[in-house]
This record gives sequence, structure tokens and C-alpha cells, in this order.
Amino acid sequence: MNPRQCAQSFANRYGSAVRGRKEPLEFAQALVKIGFNTGSAVTGGHNGFAHYLADITTTVKGRLAC
Repeated sequence: MNPRQCAQSFANRYGSAVRGRKEPLEFAQALVKIGFNTGSAVTGGHNGFAHYLADITTTVKGRLAC
């Protein structure tokens, strides 16, 4: 899959849950809520996934602005 196909696949599968979410933490929490990642290593996810993803998103956004 090329990057465009990956993005389209993500949008098709998760778009309805995250569409309109502008803040990184809100976006990440929506993904946890629908089961993209459980947010807990006990259940197969990444502990603190929402904050982890929000931090990455914020960092990348800042670097893209340079």
C-alpha cells in the first residue's frame, strides 16, 4: 500500500469517529474509545496511548511549521 492508500484505508475505517476532532488529545481519545488501541498494555494496547499519540502529533505539527 502506498501512503495515500493507507490514509484512505484509515479514513474509511476510523473517519467517522475522528472527523472534526481538531485537538490531538481529543482525536487520540476518540481512537481509544472505538478500539483502535485500548490504552492499556494489559489488554494489548499501549499504556497511555491517547497522551502518547497526542504528544507525537503535537511534536510533528510543530516540526512541520518550521
